[in-house]
Amino acid sequence: MTARWPIHPRPIPGEALTSWLHRIADGYGITVDDLAFDIGYSLDRDTDLDLAPPEGLIEQLAIQTGVSSDRIHGMSISGYTPWLLDDVEPGPDAF
Repeated sequence: MTARWPIHPRPIPGEALTSWLHRIADGYGITVDDLAFDIGYSLDRDTDLDLAPPEGLIEQLAIQTGVSSDRIHGMSISGYTPWLLDDVEPGPDAF
């Protein structure tokens, strides 16, 4: 069954993706992992949503919340590539 969230907080300007997801999950009394699972994603321990969230997760969040996928993607570091950063992975000559 696909989750439908009728009420959810809007992202705050400058807010990180995990902060927003925690606020949504808290409102429903569940964890972020449960929230992701409800829309078809199993997050492993190495998943850094603030660095590079799975693209499909962004799309499902956009569908479920009505927040544009561009805005959700912009809540992560990967949302700033290639404009601000070349890549989310540091190169061999990175400081």
